[in-house]
Amino acid sequence: MRRFLLLATLGLTVVPVAGTRSQPTTPGGECRDMLACRELALAAAERGEYETFHDLAWRALQKGPPRDPDLMYLLARAQSLSGRPHDALVTLRRLAEMGIAPDAAGDDFRRTRALPAWPAVEASIARVRLGAKPKEEVKALRSPPPAVSEVGPRAPAASEAGPSTAAHPDTGTRIVPSFESHTDAGTRILPSFVPAGLAYDAVSRRFVIGNRDERKLMVVGEGSDHAVAFAGTSAGLLDIMAFEIERSQGFLWVVTTGTRETGERASVLHKMQLVSGRLLQVMHAPDETLPVKFVDVAVARTGEVFVLDQAGQRLFSVRPKRGALEPVVKISAEAPSSIALASEQILYVAHANGLIRVDVRARTASTVRPSPNVDLRGLERIRWHRGALVATQSAADGTRAIIRLRMARSGRTILKAETIDAFVAPALAVFWTLFGDELIYFAQPASASDRPGANGIEATVRRVRLR
Repeated sequence: MRRFLLLATLGLTVVPVAGTRSQPTTPGGECRDMLACRELALAAAERGEYETFHDLAWRALQKGPPRDPDLMYLLARAQSLSGRPHDALVTLRRLAEMGIAPDAAGDDFRRTRALPAWPAVEASIARVRLGAKPKEEVKALRSPPPAVSEVGPRAPAASEAGPSTAAHPDTGTRIVPSFESHTDAGTRILPSFVPAGLAYDAVSRRFVIGNRDERKLMVVGEGSDHAVAFAGTSAGLLDIMAFEIERSQGFLWVVTTGTRETGERASVLHKMQLVSGRLLQVMHAPDETLPVKFVDVAVARTGEVFVLDQAGQRLFSVRPKRGALEPVVKISAEAPSSIALASEQILYVAHANGLIRVDVRARTASTVRPSPNVDLRGLERIRWHRGALVATQSAADGTRAIIRLRMARSGRTILKAETIDAFVAPALAVFWTLFGDELIYFAQPASASDRPGANGIEATVRRVRLR
């Protein structure tokens, strides 16, 4: 298990990301292979159509070989020219980390060179160039995504709040999002907010964090001291309920619910581009299924997206190439809160009093039975991991724990509940995500954001390797 201090203050002032659009188009949809997408991207750049250039460059990267430096450089150009200079910065940094010295001296990267973090990236490129062989020096290549921020000083991790099934932690990184106002002593004073979820993109080594109060998503690089807005109200987000990364295609799926400025209540599924936060599609439930309240989302390996509707106690899905929400199965449960995909056919639904197993193809739902020593009440967020369920469970006194539920082979009985971490302070909000065999999570007092004048929220983010 590795544990590290991260997000030393989760309250932060965020900077809008240029390039977030409310109704974007995806003009690259018709190019069938990498070469075609690349040629169309270059043609769009020649015409000065930089949004189209960005879309096509990203699509070329998706269709091309992994970590192709030519395509990475192409995307970096498109990011900078289309008003995404920070994205271009991290792409250029990624190229330098790969041992390639990209040429960023031209006018294409004028906006990127104006960023405060540019000198560090420029120094990295210069080091590569000085140590590169002649053949490597001329590589000024093109295109990708994610974002790696500066790694800060290492700090010892805090002790565990409760028992764990994993090994002992090592040290970790403290992340403090940047803010312009400082006290005389140089301490950053950061406004607090109510977080709404956590996701980790290993390709870019970035954390996606929801800000429910301001209806925004933010990204923070692992080890970074800078946070930027990923998407916000300009993308039509309401109160953020949950989000999930579709790693194979580079999408972020977000469910939001709340009241619009018009006074209308709505619940929406948003499809976004993971690399930039650009809104690709907005999906609503069919009129005949209203009212709905979407509270969780999960993505299958096939690309099918499942959405949990708490108000109607049912599941919706979006099948690949259909692009529309369709009701799948009714669930008879009190306050369903989360879903976990065990396979393309079987998923589990957590609710106030336990678990339900759903066969989405047969459109049937059945109750999961616990062993006599297992209590399934109070389950909140659940996700599937190697034949078991990882879950947040709340107790009557307001405390919470992250647990693992071991299952019988049938998938219809819980045999054992193991505590991964327990949080003894009441009213804790716990946010976590799974990446491979790692559980990444943090806990924060849910009421902290209500304290006037609070200087942000200290949160310890831990990584636990699950066995």
